[in-house]
Amino acid sequence: MMFIITKKIHTFLRTKISHKRKVESDTQAEKSVRKSQLSCVSPTYDQLDHKEHLESPEPVFIAILGPPASGKGTICRDVQRLLNSNPRLLVTTISTGEILREKLENDPDSNESKLIKKQMEDGILCAPETVLPHVFSKIETCKQTAIKNGQQAIFFLDGFPREIALLDAFQNKFGSLDALLNVLCDDNTAINRALSRKDEKGNVRSDDTEASMKKRLNTFRYSTTPVITKLNDDDKCIVYPLDGTASKIDVVNNALASLKLSWPQFMIF
Repeated sequence: MMFIITKKIHTFLRTKISHKRKVESDTQAEKSVRKSQLSCVSPTYDQLDHKEHLESPEPVFIAILGPPASGKGTICRDVQRLLNSNPRLLVTTISTGEILREKLENDPDSNESKLIKKQMEDGILCAPETVLPHVFSKIETCKQTAIKNGQQAIFFLDGFPREIALLDAFQNKFGSLDALLNVLCDDNTAINRALSRKDEKGNVRSDDTEASMKKRLNTFRYSTTPVITKLNDDDKCIVYPLDGTASKIDVVNNALASLKLSWPQFMIF
């Protein structure tokens, strides 16, 4: 099953890159023939015309969604570190949670920060107008840097979009997401992880309590599950499930394996 899913991703995204997001209306039989042909002639990195592929590449947007404490941040951090060993890539993780926590740290006494802190502890999603300007600004900055350096921009959207309003706003500005890594994790595992984790400074997050986690899990089911359902129905977005209860190494390796098959011309490690 893993082989079939990853080959589907490989075929879909190679077609998207070469045809610049053109949606094809082939019959299922034609798609099967093309899939077979592509798998037989997949070029190596050294055989590709780098200038053709990297002169004006379109950015690639990959959302990572899953319950709180399901391992989304770990996947983004480790895969980004590995992909950025390729100088032809500019891989950026955009985490709405980190954006909000940074705002709390830099400006803890503002009315907006106090509201954000209360919403996070209560497991309530912050308003789109609070999140979107920061997300869009970072995307635009990284896009311009990639264009200037002749790099392929790849964005990992950690925990974004968490609700339909955010998805609609993103699609109106940047178009469809290219892929979704859907991290699957049961409530007990997520709660136990949250209660035992600490940040880089050894501090426990204020929203990593059992009561807060239960609220956040309910919010995820109510607000984010519809986003995953909508992306599942979007022919332009490939949804790739990941077992978030597996070991860290296995989860990261599975995510990386799908990306290697999806973008073979950019993988040199």
